[in-house]
Amino acid sequence: MSGHSKWSQIKHKKGIADAKKGQVFSKLAKIISVAAREGGPNPETNPQLRLAIERARASNMPGENIERAIEKASGQSGERIEVVTIEAFGPGGVAILINATTDNKNRTLGELRNIINDFGGKPANEGSVRWLFKEICRLVVLTEKRSVEEVELKAIEFGAEDVQKESGNQKSLIVIGKSNELEMLRKNFIEAGCKVELAEIDLVPENPVSLQQKDREKILSLTEKLEEHPDVQGVYLNASLQI
Repeated sequence: MSGHSKWSQIKHKKGIADAKKGQVFSKLAKIISVAAREGGPNPETNPQLRLAIERARASNMPGENIERAIEKASGQSGERIEVVTIEAFGPGGVAILINATTDNKNRTLGELRNIINDFGGKPANEGSVRWLFKEICRLVVLTEKRSVEEVELKAIEFGAEDVQKESGNQKSLIVIGKSNELEMLRKNFIEAGCKVELAEIDLVPENPVSLQQKDREKILSLTEKLEEHPDVQGVYLNASLQI
């Protein structure tokens, strides 16, 4: 009986892991479809699509899934994926910006607004939150073939705005730059013989606010619930969650 019980637990854990992997692949597929529709299906001439594909491959997404996602961009499947942004205020007055990709805008907006309300938040008018964030690019550059100092000097030479050491990893640096310089920075590092492990556009708060412990716990729970939604691609806060 104990063996059967153990196998049941293994199957249960595997089922959870497979479900999470499936959700990740679904989210990545939507990003690929949107990028392909907006910039064309050729990753050689569409930097956003190339980055989306690289991100998918880094998550071990099967090639056939990637191809299907690109094909969906043509609209031949009858499914059209669009990007939606939801602005809200959460516990403690924290500004929240949510990016999602969906084939049913009204359904997604309704579900996300319900989650926000359930956690004591309040949906906001368009434009009332977005201005509190700025868009940046972030690259993770490996330093295996070059010293940290060399990569830092290269980052300065290429026009990066900031260079940070990645916590817990002595073999990579985080390079921050202007959002419109992502592709330029990526190409420069590759041509300099550096491996770029990650290249992405991100949103960061202009002036992060501090939270009381009770509000911090609420906003963490809300963020976790939002990120679990299958259509959500990113949740951004103007709060510092450091204790």
